[in-house]
Amino acid sequence: MSTHSLLAPSASARWLNCPASIEAVQKSIEVEYKESDAAREGTAAHEFAEMFLPTPDADISEALDFGYVAENGIPIDSEMVKYLEVYRSYCYEHIHSFETMKKYCFVEYAVPLFYRPEDNGTVDFISYMPDQKRLHIIDLKYGRGLVEAVDNTQLIIYVISALDEFEFMFDIESVEIHIGQPRRQNFDSQVLTLEELEEWREKITEVVSRIDSGEAYKEKEFGPSDKACQWCPLAGECRAQAEDIFKDLDMDLELSERSNVIQLADRLTPEDISKILGRQKEIESFLKKVHALATDMASRGEKVPGYKLVGTLTNRFWNDQEGVEKLLAQKLKKDERYPSKFISPAQAEKLLGKLDISSRYKAKFEGFISRGEGKPALVPDSDIRPEYRLYDDLELMAALE
Repeated sequence: MSTHSLLAPSASARWLNCPASIEAVQKSIEVEYKESDAAREGTAAHEFAEMFLPTPDADISEALDFGYVAENGIPIDSEMVKYLEVYRSYCYEHIHSFETMKKYCFVEYAVPLFYRPEDNGTVDFISYMPDQKRLHIIDLKYGRGLVEAVDNTQLIIYVISALDEFEFMFDIESVEIHIGQPRRQNFDSQVLTLEELEEWREKITEVVSRIDSGEAYKEKEFGPSDKACQWCPLAGECRAQAEDIFKDLDMDLELSERSNVIQLADRLTPEDISKILGRQKEIESFLKKVHALATDMASRGEKVPGYKLVGTLTNRFWNDQEGVEKLLAQKLKKDERYPSKFISPAQAEKLLGKLDISSRYKAKFEGFISRGEGKPALVPDSDIRPEYRLYDDLELMAALE
């Protein structure tokens, strides 16, 4: 894995604040990069936005009739159409005119990164406003997690790189970076002067230089924080992160003795994990990552001292939908039973709770409800539920051998 891919603008919140993490990730031999479903959906939204942004009079909803499907297999749906229309309207609020779009607007435009000219960064929407002498950079965020524009280093990298591309084409005196997040109705922005951007350029160039030379890792320039650790491949296993979280707590973490190099030998041991899980309330954000690690270990039969897997239940479901449809038809109107699809047990209970029903009817109703088995959950030994027996078959096989 090259530092080029690790120094992407989208990961800048990590490598600018925790420069040593770049080499630490490279040294890890177990890190796997997988695109989440949310990321795939965002990629599809960007692809569809690129299709419709350049054409103001295009009806995005027509994409439903044609059954458009993104290259990654995600189809456009009515929800995406609605939010892309909101995003497009926001972009159009920051253009000079529809007539001059071809001259002043650029959609999904690749710009050479100023600190890595051989690599490109793709800017979702660029618009120059000649009356303001201002360059606008708008970044589409299709996820639901709130993203802010102020001091957003991904956008700052984009806009500095775009300035290098357009400074000889347009008379630019200031820039404005925008986050367009239609699913959150979040449209945030920040105006930056050219002087402020030069300060950012120097800071970013210096950090990249220290990463490339190996100095950042040599000097252990780790900077764990919510933003830096959020998408780090080593989050939940990183010693620097654990030490940072516990340093201000009234608790001696007493991690196992290891070197400071973050490799397999320096990851959290089962004993470390047990201590961390005991402080769940204080370290909820960190615990979410550690909890996933511990559950994976327990599911493979590796004991995490003080914790166990237990069985859970899924949401309730109809075990005989045809039968309960007939029963509910006696009490509920069709539009109540089929708001968009057949109602769930919880929805039916809420509606029936407003009606006068007999105990016999209620008993028949409850007979249609079932629960399935959920995934095992990791809990303290003090939990009253019996321990989940995941390995009965394995023990039987061992006994037969």
